[in-house]
Amino acid sequence: MSRVDTTYNDNNKSFVSIVDVSPPRDTNLKTLDNFQNLNPDFLSIAYNPGKIPRVDSLVYAHMLKERYGIDVIFSTATRDMNKLALGTRMMSASMLGLENAIVLYGDHFSQKELDFVLPVHNQKPSELIYDSNQLNYGLDNRGSKLPSLSSICIGATIDLNNDIDRELLLMRKKIQAGAGFFISQPTFDFITFEKFFSRYQMEFDNDLQVPVFWGIQILVKNGLRLGEIPKNLEKAIESDEDMLPYAINQVQSYLDFGVRGLYVVPPIYRGGRRDYDSAARLLDTIN
Repeated sequence: MSRVDTTYNDNNKSFVSIVDVSPPRDTNLKTLDNFQNLNPDFLSIAYNPGKIPRVDSLVYAHMLKERYGIDVIFSTATRDMNKLALGTRMMSASMLGLENAIVLYGDHFSQKELDFVLPVHNQKPSELIYDSNQLNYGLDNRGSKLPSLSSICIGATIDLNNDIDRELLLMRKKIQAGAGFFISQPTFDFITFEKFFSRYQMEFDNDLQVPVFWGIQILVKNGLRLGEIPKNLEKAIESDEDMLPYAINQVQSYLDFGVRGLYVVPPIYRGGRRDYDSAARLLDTIN
């Protein structure tokens, strides 16, 4: 199995790909076969997408790794657990041999959702990143010495659709806490990407720069969108055009710009259904 940072730093690879997948809403083991046509460097298992109960990202990542030998990333939202539970989760992941994790804040609950679920927010993502890295040095979240070391590469998230200065500040905090890589929310405006990428390159010297996997979402009509859609794309989507060629062109633009990390988000239909074959075709085209 491979760590994200080690794979990214392999000079023999022109780019490294992560594909986002959703854990199932049931316990049918046949769902593990949904990804056999995919051939990314890593599968990233989302954390309770839709804010509904699903198989735990950590458990599903472990099962995929054990069954198919796939390199995986599990996700954790600080929204839902206290500090003790989060520390226990990271230690358990290490015992299962999982080497990559993404720490995120988690979407806010709506007022209606707050009628049956409450957020915890006992830790900020940067704090959990720091504590998780301490495990790699043999220390728990109280600073007590542990008998053995963990080896988990901790990732974090950025959103190019937010204020650039704020996102860069959060990136700096997370890198200083020990973040080893980032995934970005998809953006559909290349100028927005260029601005962010240039600012990141300018403001972060080599000691602070870590791998960034830039988000590419394959869009579909009546699907969920993870960013603001330009009018020309909106028109194409509503006309039910095949949006895979656009995603392929976007990937090629990123690669031409010098990007080496890609985070591919397969189509998300309302209700949660995913189209992983589209992601497989995208990867087959660019590999």
